[in-house]
Amino acid sequence: MGTCGSRGCYIYEQDCYTHVPTYPVYCVDDTGAGNCFLAGFATGLYNNLSVKESVQFGNKCARISIQFLGIPPKEYFTMYKF
Repeated sequence: MGTCGSRGCYIYEQDCYTHVPTYPVYCVDDTGAGNCFLAGFATGLYNNLSVKESVQFGNKCARISIQFLGIPPKEYFTMYKF
């Protein structure tokens, strides 16, 4: 996997590169966005999501994190259930 920030990332799976885009969102503070992405990605894999689904979940986590200065409200953390 290669991450490209706001341009999404590329995954290599089954001898094929796939671009997984992210979606635009208003950025307040991008500190920790990469950490949030990787945490979401690892959580997806742990919960038996495919690599692509895990990347998409990581993107969602990063998108949430950059919309706030500091920690997002707890409601954003309880909306995803496995």
